[in-house]
Amino acid sequence: MADGVYLIPNTDYDPDGKLASSCLRAARRLGFAVPCPTLLPNEGPGMDPPRCGAPGEFFPTRPPCVVSDTVFLFAQSGFAVPPGYSQGGVGGGASLVIAAYRAGKGVIGGGFEPYYASFVLCPEAQPLAEIRVDRSPDGKRSVRGRLLLCAGVERPLDGYLILMWEEGGVVYQVALLHDTQTNRDLLSAISAGIELVGPIPKRPVP
Repeated sequence: MADGVYLIPNTDYDPDGKLASSCLRAARRLGFAVPCPTLLPNEGPGMDPPRCGAPGEFFPTRPPCVVSDTVFLFAQSGFAVPPGYSQGGVGGGASLVIAAYRAGKGVIGGGFEPYYASFVLCPEAQPLAEIRVDRSPDGKRSVRGRLLLCAGVERPLDGYLILMWEEGGVVYQVALLHDTQTNRDLLSAISAGIELVGPIPKRPVP
């Protein structure tokens, strides 16, 4: 639990391994390791379990969790939060976005990311802090990450607090709506539970 938000392991929200299988399919389609969550906020009452391709405020993903054959995108909306949690996502609820794309050479607003990832970018994001991202699920101690706030711009991630890091030429980001201490704690916890699933799995995936 992080500040009243319960985090559930994938053995509970993905007992049949459908999300893990979708991550593997996405990795094979994209050709790079994708960020498959193994720890997510508990879904709210009446909400479906987290999955690729769930309805949301972002783009449709076909095959699951893949946009335009270039970007990995997972979104979870309406998860259960305690009273006082700052919301405002889909349907007024909480909103989480996990994305990945190859670092490119095309310049966008001073960044060096490919144009096709523009909907998950926020070049105007304000840098808040450099932090270490726990990567123990992949057998690493930690990597250097950046905490950013996308605010005051007309972008899909406007208002989101973003934790971003890079591994193997791929940019990974986890984002929650609004900059609060609770969301900072949640980003650290959720990122620490992300497993990078490559095109060739390290172990069998259901």
